[in-house]
Amino acid sequence: MHSPTRKCFISRTYLTLSELRDEWNTTDEHIRYLIENRKLRAYLRPALVFYTNNNVDYLNDYDPLPISHPDLCRLLRDREVCIQIIEAHFNARYDDIVIKDSDRCMVEEEYPHLISSGIWPLVLYSENWTCFEYKKRRYTFGHTQGAVLKYLYQQLRSGKPLVGTKELLNAVNAHCHHIANLFNHKPEWKNLIIFPERGYCRLNMPDKIIAQKYQPSLFDNIDE
Repeated sequence: MHSPTRKCFISRTYLTLSELRDEWNTTDEHIRYLIENRKLRAYLRPALVFYTNNNVDYLNDYDPLPISHPDLCRLLRDREVCIQIIEAHFNARYDDIVIKDSDRCMVEEEYPHLISSGIWPLVLYSENWTCFEYKKRRYTFGHTQGAVLKYLYQQLRSGKPLVGTKELLNAVNAHCHHIANLFNHKPEWKNLIIFPERGYCRLNMPDKIIAQKYQPSLFDNIDE
């Protein structure tokens, strides 16, 4: 009778970007945002191959290697590109980017509600809310439609998740009597706004976030 197979785990000092994405249950775009905005420090894996006089050498006894921010952004922008790191005399690709365990832990400690829950509530691509990502889905709206969502969000952050529909329409200078009229040809708005009480609405955020009066997300960049 054979004994059960035992898995042996090696203590890792760094993770690749794909490993970190799976660890956090998030998207590549979110991790890219963190790195590009210097919220998460990135390095190059130590076991890079480089060529000197047609000889192949391996760097395998070093810590992850620092990389300049412009070079890092080039690798994040184009996953197929191979750039020469002049000061280190080797070529690097997107798959060579790694995150040290210590830096990963710092982000997790600073933003525990994002990591532990697996919820990355919001990524804004425009301050007027005409383009944003929520729950890994991209949304695009017109200016008045975006103003509705922004107002609901601002009220939520101030501790007032429920907003009267008349108040909302007046706040965005809408010339109609129903919120649905503002979102013609945009049925996806129903994923974002709910009506828990007659005459009141709120953003369709998870209940536990509402209960916490919604702590601002790492990805919020609204000028209020």
